Amino acid sequence: MPWNKDRITALLLEAGDMALQLRRTISWERKSDRSLVTEADRKIEAFLTGEIEDPGAGIYLIGEETVNEKGEDYLSAALQREAFVIDPIDGTSPYAHGMPHWGVSIGRMVNGELVDGAVYLPQFQEIVMSDGDAVLQGTLVEGSWRWEELGDAERDLDGARLVAITQGLAKRGRVTLPNSIMVLGAAVVPLIGLLQRRFCGYLGNVKLWDVA
Repeated sequence: MPWNKDRITALLLEAGDMALQLRRTISWERKSDRSLVTEADRKIEAFLTGEIEDPGAGIYLIGEETVNEKGEDYLSAALQREAFVIDPIDGTSPYAHGMPHWGVSIGRMVNGELVDGAVYLPQFQEIVMSDGDAVLQGTLVEGSWRWEELGDAERDLDGARLVAITQGLAKRGRVTLPNSIMVLGAAVVPLIGLLQRRFCGYLGNVKLWDVA
């Protein structure tokens, strides 16, 4: 499946709509790592898998909720071919508790290298995605998506700028920066926030689907 802005946008919007509908009857459970998982996580991952995965055509899928079900042969092939990496809901805890800091993400790897990515934040009505050499931000205005190109992320860790940290760092580490600190429980919000210049840094350990 080629990386196509309109196609990826359509998938993200449908997944986001599913998440908003399913949150009306939300229930959750804990996974082995003590993080939350909801019915929406599983249903959205199943939907995206059905739309994207085609191993016979050399297109694989690595998803947060099903990666442990994939065999070593499958994952090895995925890293040597074309693989889509998805997080059906990044920020499940904020999502489950009625907070807006969560999103749906789709990334694309070729030969083990991340080459494309897209994130949809349904409650902010924003999409950030790669499109060739550009990174675009889409904003919903009067029912239509308007796109603008984002520049490079700023690297200056000025003490007045906002820094996000992971929950793991907040629970087990110590941060002594002069900056204001935020812990959101979602990686996609501060990571695309770097491109939007809302954040100047994001500290902590992350997993493949957090950055894909």
